[in-house]
Amino acid sequence: MADPKPEFRSAWEFSRFEELWERFSPLTPQGKDEKEEREVVSDAGRLREIYDGTEAAIALLRSMSGSEADTLAYRLRRLPRLPFEDGSDPFALDLVGLFLVKKFLSNYRAILKVLDDGLRLRFGLAFESTVLAAELDRGGSDPETFAVSDRFDPALPELRAAIARTDAAIASSRAATKAAALRERGLDFGSRGFLVLPHERAALLLEPGPGKTCAFSVEAYDGASCIVRIQQPESELLLEEERAALGARERELEEAVIARLSALVAAEAGRLSGYARAIGEFDLARARAVLAVELELSRPLLSGTGSEAAGPGAAGPGTAGPEGAAAQRSTPAASTLAIEGGRHVGCEWDCARRGVAYAPLDLEIPEAAAAIFGSNMGGKTVALRTVAFLQIAAQAGLFVPARSFNSCVYSAVACLGEGTPRGGARGAGASGAAQGARGAAPDDEGGLSGFGFEIRAFAEAWDLARRGPTLVIMDEFARTTGSAEAEAIIAAALAALSSRPGTRCLISTHFAGLERSPGTAYLRMKGLDKDAAKAALAAEEPLPERIRRINGMMRYELERDSGERQGSDALAVARLLGLDPLIARDAERRWKERT
Repeated sequence: MADPKPEFRSAWEFSRFEELWERFSPLTPQGKDEKEEREVVSDAGRLREIYDGTEAAIALLRSMSGSEADTLAYRLRRLPRLPFEDGSDPFALDLVGLFLVKKFLSNYRAILKVLDDGLRLRFGLAFESTVLAAELDRGGSDPETFAVSDRFDPALPELRAAIARTDAAIASSRAATKAAALRERGLDFGSRGFLVLPHERAALLLEPGPGKTCAFSVEAYDGASCIVRIQQPESELLLEEERAALGARERELEEAVIARLSALVAAEAGRLSGYARAIGEFDLARARAVLAVELELSRPLLSGTGSEAAGPGAAGPGTAGPEGAAAQRSTPAASTLAIEGGRHVGCEWDCARRGVAYAPLDLEIPEAAAAIFGSNMGGKTVALRTVAFLQIAAQAGLFVPARSFNSCVYSAVACLGEGTPRGGARGAGASGAAQGARGAAPDDEGGLSGFGFEIRAFAEAWDLARRGPTLVIMDEFARTTGSAEAEAIIAAALAALSSRPGTRCLISTHFAGLERSPGTAYLRMKGLDKDAAKAALAAEEPLPERIRRINGMMRYELERDSGERQGSDALAVARLLGLDPLIARDAERRWKERT
């Protein structure tokens, strides 16, 4: 299993994207290989082609009945890996290798029959191996079996008939000698080739007697027993010699057939490999389409993909026709990060399991940088994780769980801070120090403190941003140092990153006293519904009921921050969780004095 590229590894891990990737299910060996690469694409043209292919596959699935879709999936699943894909010599195939080629062509042709000309052209699905297929089809009536049948060589039928006659004669001779052994000596060999008898009885078999036509060989087995075999008559030995000669001739003819067919396969090897690549691309498109339909995903709109990126009705599987086209025409400019109804499906599934309502993310940020304020439990991390999740999904070639997602194509997505890999912006294992530190205590990791790791991770993100367009996501960055230093570092980082061409930076922080600068958006999670919290406190609900209701009191929505002081969600939550009222009032007094 391959890791994502270092430029995207931290975002893959921070966003929990693997949870969605596991649901992405190509069926062919080629498609599965591509999935295991975990590739994140930075080429806008290629992403456009992938999205177009997904839309074509969605249209195909919707035109099919359930049984037709199941048959298509069955055929894709039955496609084997070609025997020379591992670099083996196609001129040296054996029976199994020829069987795999025949099985591949059989299922490949069956798949092509259910696709129209447009789809075959889009994915390069052609079939120009009629002669090879016809030759392999002579090797068995079943499309998925293969043998060197009599039809491959005119000498084989008579040779195999002679073999059958000789085998029958040998079987008849053996049956006759066993019958004689039973009749003359009372020995029932049945289907066995030897018997184990006591010494005394075995010795009697070596003594000739009147009417005894059956001879035996005897050898010691142990101190009390012997192994007894029937001696083959000379006529049977001659038959076996004849059978061996016939078998050798049959093998010669079969090997000649296999060599001839291998040469045919070798001549077509390049074309067959092309079929495998093309069907792998179709399989990936189908798998993306299945995921899009099942999870109600929509096509991303990434700047750099051009106007064709949206296409007719490309707002998603559930949007088509004039309304879908109008929705695309009204989307924000490509330089704006805009999300409507964005869902982090892992968090959504978590909420469903817990019976908690999930709030999708709406976001519109034309600025190159944004700071998100809010209390603990307010949803800042989930908001950032959702942005990273949607971006990685889009650049991994998938449609996204959002009504609309407008962003850019980035050469890197770096995540650092709370909830991100300790190894830095490039992900755990990006350097020797990080590699050795995995699983260690924070103050023991490579000799760096938590703050040291934060700064090193930022340095790596800065390096990525200097080398190309980068989305930098920082969750509670600089949380390991004092507030004054943290605010200075965060403000400087935002200013520097927002000045890099093509780079966008999003940061969540508790530090609301940041020095504000043009070109940066300042947002706030709406957080706790104070009226609902007051009502809960007034009702004096039992503590378990208050805890259950806290999530319902949180408003997981973003709004522009005016810079005015807000009430403390942390203190309100502390009250709900049972903090002594005297301590809570004293804490609130101290907080107001400091702010």
